[in-house]
Amino acid sequence: MKDKKPTFAVIGGDKRNAVLAEELYKLGFEVKAFGFVNLQRELTMQCKHLNNTLEGADYIIGPTPCSLGGGALNAPFHNAPLFVKDLFSSIKPNQMFITGYVKPEVHSLAAEYGIKMTDMLEREELLTLNAIPTAFQLGGKKNLLHLVCRHCRLCRRLCFPYSLRLLCGVVILPVPLKTQ
Repeated sequence: MKDKKPTFAVIGGDKRNAVLAEELYKLGFEVKAFGFVNLQRELTMQCKHLNNTLEGADYIIGPTPCSLGGGALNAPFHNAPLFVKDLFSSIKPNQMFITGYVKPEVHSLAAEYGIKMTDMLEREELLTLNAIPTAFQLGGKKNLLHLVCRHCRLCRRLCFPYSLRLLCGVVILPVPLKTQ
């Protein structure tokens, strides 16, 4: 019997999360997305309802940063606020929520709802891998970004997928980062 591939729900976030959803889908994973109604392009895996998006997902990928003020999830392409409480009340105990830059009030809410959550920006390997492309991008040297981040097949502007592999065991980035 073959091992079951993990399934993903991508909830909110900026274009990096949209690219991540598309690339996971292209690699043959079951992916559903929510919170991208106003994205300039259509996501084939876009769901109309949050609960449909979460149904059957092993991993729920949230935005970075996770939340904005007032308890809203960071979902700039959604047509209405998405509240962290609404998301957490729908997550099942067997699902893992993966996000980044989590404020203390969201940590408290996750504990209250019994959510298994990982803050990607608390992981040292992501901080290291993300620091270089961020520095190059901020410095306006976008042509160097691809050279520095060539190991990252899914999203060349942020090494989020590399850490996703570390968390869920999905081998989606076969080339390790080479240091000089």
